[in-house]
Amino acid sequence: MGRPAKRTMLLSVSALVVVAVGAWFGIRALARDDSPATAVEPSAQGPAFTSPDGASWIDIPPGAMTPGTTVGFLPAPAETPGLNATLRGATAAGTPVDLQVTNGSLTPGRSTVTLTYDPALVPAGLTADQVGLAVFDRELDSWIPILGAKANPARHTVSGIAPHFSLFSPVVLNQAKALVNVAGKAIHTIIDSSVSFAKWAAQLLTELTHTLVNDLFGIAPDLACKPAATEFTVTTKSLLNRLRTDRDRPRHDRAAA
Repeated sequence: MGRPAKRTMLLSVSALVVVAVGAWFGIRALARDDSPATAVEPSAQGPAFTSPDGASWIDIPPGAMTPGTTVGFLPAPAETPGLNATLRGATAAGTPVDLQVTNGSLTPGRSTVTLTYDPALVPAGLTADQVGLAVFDRELDSWIPILGAKANPARHTVSGIAPHFSLFSPVVLNQAKALVNVAGKAIHTIIDSSVSFAKWAAQLLTELTHTLVNDLFGIAPDLACKPAATEFTVTTKSLLNRLRTDRDRPRHDRAAA
């Protein structure tokens, strides 16, 4: 297999891994209050949309909104217990909010969502650097961390670019969840004041990608022999190995198998 083909395969695998990892971060959605959301008209100054209580808002750049667009802000406290129970590495740092585009449209990936977090929910020894933002992906039925989210400790807010509009929640790393179990794999992560939420999530994503690619291609883990062995054999099993083995076997052997 030439280099271009290998590069294409690895890019395809990486894309699948990103989708899978997104699902691994998630939780099952709990029943929410389905009462109508309050539509808010764009303000003359400042954010384009602000919640009635002023605790959350959306900044929209020029060209990212169609005329007549309205947005509803629906607090969703019923989501908090499920998020805390199953979201990997983090817990809620405030009340989740369901942002609903009730009329018109907003361009995904351009608007900035800001939520207020509760500093009392930040565990001792951690700071605003460990506060982040998560969004619920209804197609994956999962909570997804927004890697570029950034907290403002002076205002107790956290902001991030919205990939789409759904449930959002301020979240904070939780040292009790430093051991992350994914698909039978136990991954030890570091959660302290030196690791920001974005850095923690990016490192976990990298580790999960590495683990999945190794499993997919049947790559054996590193071996350490003390004293060093003079001879050893490593046997791996993967889909690619099986295909290559079958391809290289004589035709009569394949027929017999």
